[in-house]
Amino acid sequence: MVEYASGVPDGASYRRPSAMMLDASPLQPHGASPPARTEAQTQQVAGDRGMPPGQAVEHSGVQEMPCRHETYYNDLIAGSLQGICMLQGDGVIQFVNPILATLFGYASPADLCGRDVRTLLAPHEHAPWEGYCHACLQAPAAPQRHIVQGIRQDQSALWLEICLSSTSWQGLPAMLVTCLDITERHHLETQVRQSHKMHALGALAGGIAHDFNNMLAAILGYTELLMDDVPRESLAWHRLQRVLTAGERAKDLVRQILTVSRQQEQERRPVQLRLLAEEILTLLRASLPVTIAIHQQLDPHVGTVLADPTQIYQVLMNLCINAEHAMRLSGGVLEVGLNEVDVTEPMPIMDGTLMPGPYVRLTVRDTGHGIPDEILDRIFEPFFTTKVPDEGTGMGLTVVQGIMRNHDGAIHVTSLPGQGSTFTLYFPRFHKPTETSEPAAEPVLGGMECVLFVDDEEPIARLGCMMLERLGYKAVFTTSGAEALALFRTAPERFDLVITDHTMPGMTGAALAQDLRRLRPELPVILCSGFSHTMNADKAQALGLDAFLLKPFLHRDLGLAVHRVLEMRRAQRR
Repeated sequence: MVEYASGVPDGASYRRPSAMMLDASPLQPHGASPPARTEAQTQQVAGDRGMPPGQAVEHSGVQEMPCRHETYYNDLIAGSLQGICMLQGDGVIQFVNPILATLFGYASPADLCGRDVRTLLAPHEHAPWEGYCHACLQAPAAPQRHIVQGIRQDQSALWLEICLSSTSWQGLPAMLVTCLDITERHHLETQVRQSHKMHALGALAGGIAHDFNNMLAAILGYTELLMDDVPRESLAWHRLQRVLTAGERAKDLVRQILTVSRQQEQERRPVQLRLLAEEILTLLRASLPVTIAIHQQLDPHVGTVLADPTQIYQVLMNLCINAEHAMRLSGGVLEVGLNEVDVTEPMPIMDGTLMPGPYVRLTVRDTGHGIPDEILDRIFEPFFTTKVPDEGTGMGLTVVQGIMRNHDGAIHVTSLPGQGSTFTLYFPRFHKPTETSEPAAEPVLGGMECVLFVDDEEPIARLGCMMLERLGYKAVFTTSGAEALALFRTAPERFDLVITDHTMPGMTGAALAQDLRRLRPELPVILCSGFSHTMNADKAQALGLDAFLLKPFLHRDLGLAVHRVLEMRRAQRR
């Protein structure tokens, strides 16, 4: 019979067997026949320190050689880099080695003995764990290997590779569990998967953007033409103006998706945070449940900040999504505030020390469940999350903190469990004065030149010709590069300008431009694209093309580009 002692003379505090049979080795599978042993080897002996299964201590009547082997077993298990535990019954922990207690953040193995092992596992692991145990008992000769998520004493997550094998303990069925901490490996694998996802997202977003921009080009273009055909004071004109405004917002949305998916470093410029916050809150209203109200207190007189709009958009969206998650079940209020503040002396905040100076202060406040004090200091750690795996990666606030530091800003967090959280962001105020009025719009001038318009989408090709004809130009369209080249060969001097889409089947716009210029080297060419991984304005310029237009373009954009290119060529001939 094995007894457990609570007092340990040498200062060791973990639970230990105070009397042990020499054959109680954890490495002996359950059901295996015990080896022959002498009477001296089977007698019970009292231990003077905690021992893992299978260890005995030197005592009168016990031979010296077996005792030395038991000491080796003790040192091996206590010094192992793997966590080791013995389970019995319905998952009750009977023995753990020191490294397992350390992995889970406990001071002593005694803190774990007698507990249900499921208390060390994430809630979503409980059901799979039952299956693992059943499989282990059904096939005792085949150890089960799995990867599980554990929960430390401080409620942080760790990932373990475990091995379960059937054995015996005190003559009763038991299960030996060994585990290896693979948290760092798991995080690296997560980063690699996330990188692959972003790469795939970028490719997918590019394909969608090309097709969607072509659709928007038709919607915006034909809407503009209709607006020219109806009186400006009419109800129809105002309704069409709303269609045009919605199309332009969709155009901006596609651009934002492309920017985020490419993860490109954007140039900082003066940004009105109020306008950005209003846009984000408008988008959120459609996605938030009706149980969450949005309150905004945005000072219209707040100055600008020098920032990358896309990254600030990402910061605000991350914080608002986190706030929504905190109020998803109970409902509440999401409040976004914006004002100016002058810091006159160093101010300690959660992210360090805020130095004196003028700042723009942005606050995101929710009335959700709040953040417990014991984890508040860890919320910016990479991969730290209290969400289940399908709901978060633990990188959102890490990204927010990184962006704020890159913008020479700071972030402070306060939270009360059950009352909500407040994230306060400080951006250095930009002192350069902003334009109080927009410069006068450049007039769109037409002409009488002949233009060849090439696009594989016939509605867009026809639309381009209609836009040009309304500006006085003569326009001809084709729907393929081969057709355009054949038409041009019949009369190379007929056309004063070629406008061609880049992404077309059979022949790209860049290839068409090169073939056309072999026939007529001085021919002006404007290249257009809804989106292309291989072409942009800089590459078009490097190819010697005269201009690059990104679809969807408006009537004004096309007219200005055509006029500038033709004027530039006329100036070169003078």
